[in-house]
Amino acid sequence: MSAVTSRPTQSRPTQSRPTQSRPTQSKPTTARLALSRQKPLRVVRGWPIGLAEVMLIGLNASVTVALRRLFDSWDFVGPALVALLASHLLAWSMRRARLGLAVSVVTSVVVMVFFIANVRYGATTSFGVPTADTWSALGDQMRVAWDEFAVVKAPAPALDGFVVALMAVLWIAAVIADTAAFRTRTVLEAVLPATTIFVFTALLGVTSWRAVTTGAFIVTAGLFLLASRIAFPLSLAIPVGRVRSKQPSAHLRSGLIIVGVAMLLGVAAGPLIPGVGNAAVIDWKSLDGSGGTRVTLSPLVDARGRLVQQSDVELFRVTTSLDTGAYWRITALDQYTNGVWTSSYQYSDARGTLSVPDSDNGVVIDAEFTVANLGDIWLPAPYEAVSISGITASWDNESSSLVTPDPTTDGTAYSVRSIVPTFTPADLRSASGVIPDDIRLRYTALPVTVSERVTSLAAELTAGLGSNYDRALALQQFFRDNFTYSTDVSAGHDGDRLERFVFDERIGYCEQFAGTFAVMARSVGLPTRVATGFTPGQRFGDQFVVRGENYHAWPEVWIDGAWVSFEPTPGRGSPQGLAWTGVAPAQEGGFSSGNTDEEEFNNGGQLVLPSTTLDIESQLPDLSEDTSTTTGVVDGSGGVPGWLVPMLVVLAGFGLVAVGWWFGVPALVRRRRQRRHAAAATNRARIHELWRDITLAFAVHGRPMGATETRSEFVARAATDGWVSTNDLARVAWLTDLAQFGASAPADADVIEARGITNAIVARLDSRDERSDQIKRRIDPRVLVG
Repeated sequence: MSAVTSRPTQSRPTQSRPTQSRPTQSKPTTARLALSRQKPLRVVRGWPIGLAEVMLIGLNASVTVALRRLFDSWDFVGPALVALLASHLLAWSMRRARLGLAVSVVTSVVVMVFFIANVRYGATTSFGVPTADTWSALGDQMRVAWDEFAVVKAPAPALDGFVVALMAVLWIAAVIADTAAFRTRTVLEAVLPATTIFVFTALLGVTSWRAVTTGAFIVTAGLFLLASRIAFPLSLAIPVGRVRSKQPSAHLRSGLIIVGVAMLLGVAAGPLIPGVGNAAVIDWKSLDGSGGTRVTLSPLVDARGRLVQQSDVELFRVTTSLDTGAYWRITALDQYTNGVWTSSYQYSDARGTLSVPDSDNGVVIDAEFTVANLGDIWLPAPYEAVSISGITASWDNESSSLVTPDPTTDGTAYSVRSIVPTFTPADLRSASGVIPDDIRLRYTALPVTVSERVTSLAAELTAGLGSNYDRALALQQFFRDNFTYSTDVSAGHDGDRLERFVFDERIGYCEQFAGTFAVMARSVGLPTRVATGFTPGQRFGDQFVVRGENYHAWPEVWIDGAWVSFEPTPGRGSPQGLAWTGVAPAQEGGFSSGNTDEEEFNNGGQLVLPSTTLDIESQLPDLSEDTSTTTGVVDGSGGVPGWLVPMLVVLAGFGLVAVGWWFGVPALVRRRRQRRHAAAATNRARIHELWRDITLAFAVHGRPMGATETRSEFVARAATDGWVSTNDLARVAWLTDLAQFGASAPADADVIEARGITNAIVARLDSRDERSDQIKRRIDPRVLVG
């Protein structure tokens, strides 16, 4: 028989393993060396696991309590903590039952649905099973919460929809944290859900409870990290104490001291660090600053919040001798992107004369403002301001906007002189239709995604009208004749929302009327921007008290060098605009506006409102039907909430990525192995690739073959672990040595034998790990690079 096929008789490598002397306490160096050579302690059984579980619950509970900074009461805490604890207990029980990860996650989601349904909507369930009434009640509450989320500010009321959403978020956060901590044992990832919730709370919450909740989060996070490292130590190379059996207790005592000292240093020394009291490098919560270009957050983002949430809140007072008051304007928005009106202007110090309007064609107003709860950087003033005193302010001439360099105008007082322009229909109608290029490019720009139905309707409404003034009037009257004012609608005027507002709902508030008017006006070539501010408010003596309900937005159209205001919002009217808009002064709650005789302001019949009676009945539904149930939160496709579709798309995208990763990484590993073996053209090369499969498998499990280590030495070292059959491993090592150094190539039977042994060794190594280790290895991208 040839030397290639003969099988040598080898003694077990374990017999030649050198014996080690037992370490003694008198030689700590030897003891530590002996410990370093042992297998790393992967899990410390007993109380360390339970301690880590308790600390994780404590960490998530601390961020749950910290959510008090977002709400105006503790009503949310009970349901939220109950859901959090139930999720953790369920995860604990499924781990103890040794259920797989996929089964556990699906089970947890199903139980969450039944749990929330019975806790929050028990009266609508049938023997604990959610019914159509359950989903209807849930949908109603979530729609209300979604609408309020866009406008409400902390501290917010603990609406039922908010509480339900919070219960679901905390339940899922507990599942993710438990999986990361005790299945895949990635400790930092286990802290990520709680950290995300805490950061969200810190960004949006009020300052109350800040110090207490921050301290609680830091302490509980530190204790969980400590407990996790005790339960799942990285290595015993540097033990704490002298006796191995007491290592967990020693680590706990040392860790508690470290956590306590760190907390004390943070509390005592943290406020003393230089720069702690300085202003933020980037103050994202406010847009203060007195110079340079400023991209301002659109006031329309909070329009509905002011009108609904702050309707009775006094914002500021105006003292003026003008009987009728005026629109107290704050800024103008000139950019329309993704359904949002914003502005970007160049501000400079507000000194001297701010603007020089035509005093012969305007009303001079002197007004003193006392701001109480405005909460903005803008300074209200009648349009157009000429001078300001009593406060440091910045001025933008393009938009005629005044802002403060402070975070807010609350508590300030200042005086403004303004000249409110007045126009006559004859002058506006006879104005030149020439528009300078810079005005046209800036104030007629629209994104390509604007609804073609809306722009076509605008062209139809203004067709055949000879002046820009008449075209603007036609658009104004279209809204005032065919629409209804209400705040019981969803916010916004993006592409889909714009089309629904015009053709389906025809009900909304100032944001939608002004924004939609501006889009339609721009589509027919009228330079337009959206002005924001407040209606005059209620007069008491010589003061006007302005509240949240007085918040308002209206369009301004550029006509022959002047910005002319129009009023498309039903139920609203400027005290100075009757002459050219034909709209009598009006606001929420009404007010005494002095002489409003239409004929006196009509300048001998010069104001002729164009008819908006067009043959578009096929496009507009009959408003005689009850529209009280129209809330604007559906997309016209069977009552599906507008936010649900994009959310499902995002979830589907994440799901596809997760599925692709789950199956893709192992597939790429198999493909790479197949290519290596396919490239092996000889039996020598095939044997070498099989040995490489073995060493790669050992490396993945933390036992790589040393660069200077022989195969016999590697077999002897692997024998101490006892993971696989030493004889099988030695056999493949011997065949590999024979393939490398033998005179003749291995036979086909040797390759088949080596392949069978290799597959068995790799399968044995994979099966010895717990399920969590197998999951980590399956999704770890590092296996793709060796």
